[in-house]
Amino acid sequence: MNEARQWSSAFEAPLLTPSTAQVSSSVTPGEFQTLPFILSDGSRPIDSFIYSSLPGAVSATGGNSISGGQGVSNQIQVDGLSIGRFDANDAISEFSPSTDAVGEFNVVMSNFSAEYGQSGGGIASFLLKSGTNRFHGTLYEYFENPLFNAAGFTENANGTPKDSIKQNDFGGTLGGPIRKNKTFFFVAMEGNRRHEFAEGGRTTLPTPAMLKGDFSSWLGAQQGTDALGRPVYQNEIYDPTTTRTVAAGAVDPITGLTSTANATIRDPFDAGGQLRHIGGLQSQVCKS
Repeated sequence: MNEARQWSSAFEAPLLTPSTAQVSSSVTPGEFQTLPFILSDGSRPIDSFIYSSLPGAVSATGGNSISGGQGVSNQIQVDGLSIGRFDANDAISEFSPSTDAVGEFNVVMSNFSAEYGQSGGGIASFLLKSGTNRFHGTLYEYFENPLFNAAGFTENANGTPKDSIKQNDFGGTLGGPIRKNKTFFFVAMEGNRRHEFAEGGRTTLPTPAMLKGDFSSWLGAQQGTDALGRPVYQNEIYDPTTTRTVAAGAVDPITGLTSTANATIRDPFDAGGQLRHIGGLQSQVCKS
């Protein structure tokens, strides 16, 4: 007696469905759990791989497209409820379930059945897991640290350090029976912790001499002379309250010097004959 047996997976999607004319792309639960997901905005968005992995789906700046449809005209459903935001490039930022909570996934490309509508592109449908007569759950941790990342082309070419991003995405699921064969429960939780240090700018702190009003260390070489024949130095500090206009050939009443041209001049700060010394600055800093 010869006996032949044939085994097939219950999760394997048929290649051809003769009962409908719609064109779709299905992802089995096993495939969905092994697909790479990017960490974005503190979670793993379940729609992140649609426009980069599935055939007929294209990601674009002006709007994501499915099967050649107009951008931002797709529909995303979770358990039959439409939650995609057309004003946010079909994003599901209002409600994005954890990736580990998704059980089945399907994208309908064209020739929708009567149950679908309000879409000029494609329809992405997610079905969430549910509890069963047996308890089951998962725990996961996605860890990102610069110690584990290789330096990129830019870092190697410029000799710059790697990004200092440290990120932990963690969570789990749990499902089981409340009343056998009657009532079940399923819960999912996902958390994210991100630490990133980026230099936002540099702050210059005054030296002890600067706190006393002495900025002579910054005084540079002579750059020329002003209308009164006084030398002008690089980085010299001038007193704005001494701004005045002098005429060519006239004697400046403040300094007693004769002007060689029509010009607007200022007197540099000095104390005891030393330039770039601002008298009384230390007392003003202490008071403030």
